[in-house]
Amino acid sequence: MTEAEKNQFDALSTLWKGSWDQFNERRKYEFQISLAVWTALGSFSGFLLSKDTLKIDKSFAVGVIIGLIWTFVLYFNWTYGLAKANKKDRSKAFHYEEKMQNLSRSNFGIGHQNSLRRAGSSAFIITSWSHGTQIWITCIFTLIAIATVFKFSFLNI
Repeated sequence: MTEAEKNQFDALSTLWKGSWDQFNERRKYEFQISLAVWTALGSFSGFLLSKDTLKIDKSFAVGVIIGLIWTFVLYFNWTYGLAKANKKDRSKAFHYEEKMQNLSRSNFGIGHQNSLRRAGSSAFIITSWSHGTQIWITCIFTLIAIATVFKFSFLNI
């Protein structure tokens, strides 16, 4: 490898590391925020369900239900944005890795091409095990909270 190729490889390596670092930094706080949202929704439902008798005014209940739906929509948009940013960082990292492979005339691994295809797929954002799971868990907690409010306002139970 010539000196120019080594310098180019080092530059690509720095870009590759930067892409993965951005991805990992984002992942650090996304689960913390998800856990906070799930805790808040679960605590809200648990608080209401712990009451033997509770009557919630129907107009207030409608406002709470709209607020819960709005919270879910905001959370979904936030998660979708994170998934897109994560996909972009992964794609850049795989791109730099491919350039490094070509420059060094070596193969970094057999699963590399599959990773490139998966990261470039438009379905990756929605089918991502991480973000898809977070969205479904939040949806379930939101539905439980809505059902709880509905129970104490419209069903008079």
